Amino acid sequence: MIKTKGASGTTEKIKIDAQSIMEKILDLEEIDEDIYRGHTIVSWTPRVYGGQVIGQALVAAGKTVSSEFRVHSLHAYFLIAGDVNKPLLYVVSRIRDARSFAQRSVRCVQGGKIIFFMISSFQRPEPGAFISQSTQKPNLPTDQSPESLLSERELILKYSEHELISPAVREYIIKKTLSVPVAMDIRPINPVDFIFPKPAPAENYSYMKTLGPLDPNSHHLHNCVCAYMSDWVMVGTLLRPHAVRATETIQASLDHSMYFHRYFRADEWLLYYVKGSVNNGGRGLAFGEFYNMNGDLVVSTVQEALIRSRADKEDIKRNLEDERKLSNAVALSKDQESELKELRNKEQKNKEAS
Repeated sequence: MIKTKGASGTTEKIKIDAQSIMEKILDLEEIDEDIYRGHTIVSWTPRVYGGQVIGQALVAAGKTVSSEFRVHSLHAYFLIAGDVNKPLLYVVSRIRDARSFAQRSVRCVQGGKIIFFMISSFQRPEPGAFISQSTQKPNLPTDQSPESLLSERELILKYSEHELISPAVREYIIKKTLSVPVAMDIRPINPVDFIFPKPAPAENYSYMKTLGPLDPNSHHLHNCVCAYMSDWVMVGTLLRPHAVRATETIQASLDHSMYFHRYFRADEWLLYYVKGSVNNGGRGLAFGEFYNMNGDLVVSTVQEALIRSRADKEDIKRNLEDERKLSNAVALSKDQESELKELRNKEQKNKEAS
């Protein structure tokens, strides 16, 4: 059971399971012609996750385009952080409709302010006379299958067991992690310890897919899900060489672009390779590539992000103290308690095996 704010500001309960959670995130309500309303039902911070806004905006744009058209690119700007407790209003403008291409702009409005702007372009599918791919699937640091790798939740549990972490902070990390429903199955290939990070190259390899199946005939849904996924690891990749915790930084996506090259399924494993290019002037630039398991490049991404250091170390210390006080305030359901026990047992078996 997930709580979300309704249009009137009252709290509504939405019952969803792991298989339907992504569809629920991307489900928009049409409130007028070319105007749609979305909600935040999965959140681990007070701010709306950027990938959610991109995905929902692309859903809104797609609703105004003929179903035979496919999105081939989008370019977006994040203007103001979104509030997870308020609805998101998506206003679509029909820029152009032609025989081969159609363009749409989308404004995301919250509290009377535009917090996000995107323009997307759609193309009527055509065979194409020239087909080639110059980039190849990157050489992975391991040849393990996605299923044999630890999920992000399992990694958080593993790192939270460090002997230097107090029991109160450990329980808070675990409770906060398990209290948020999961929409994606993410298996990092070269993970970094988010609590005690060490300098590493600005490269990130992760397998991603939805937890449950999606409609195989809805090409647009799979593209929107990929848009949701695409914002996940880009800023973190840029910070890897600096070995800093997220709590020591101020970070936010500034702009985001995507290019859709060929059909794929977001409910099947995709390799997301992200490489940081440059950090300077409080900004960082990262490039990403989604590959299917056959090695075909299906989607390319580019993002510029705001990255600042929190100069006030005492501020960080106070925030950590506040988190410790919150430890007992995060309640787990019986299912989440069961999941916690299962994860701990799995981690113990991994320790014994090694």
